[in-house]
Amino acid sequence: PRQMIKRIASIIPIPMNLGQPNLGLDLAPSAIISSGLPRLLGDIGWRVKQQEQFLVETYRNCATQTDFKAKNCYEVGNVCNLIEKKLLGELSNDQFPLILGGDHCISIG
Repeated sequence: PRQMIKRIASIIPIPMNLGQPNLGLDLAPSAIISSGLPRLLGDIGWRVKQQEQFLVETYRNCATQTDFKAKNCYEVGNVCNLIEKKLLGELSNDQFPLILGGDHCISIG
C-alpha cells in the first residue's frame, strides 16, 4: 500500500535574487506570506508549519561572474545545496515542502 503524506505544508521562504540584478524579487516570500497564504492553506485543510527564511546574500553583495554570462554561479550553487538538504529533511518528516522564492535560480535545486 502507498503511504500518504500527512497534510502538513512546511512553508520555506527563500528571499533570493542572486540570478539576476533586479532588486525586489527577494521580497516576494514575505509578501506572499503576509498576504495570507498560511490562512488560505488552512482553509483548504492543510496544517501549516512556517519555517525561518533562508539567509541569502543579495546580488549586489556577491557578484561573481563567469565566462558564460551566468551570474553568481558559486553562490547560487551553495544555496541550491542548502535547499536540497532542507527539502530532504521536510520530506523525511512526511511534510510537504512549499518553497517560496523570488529568483528563478531556486528551481535549479
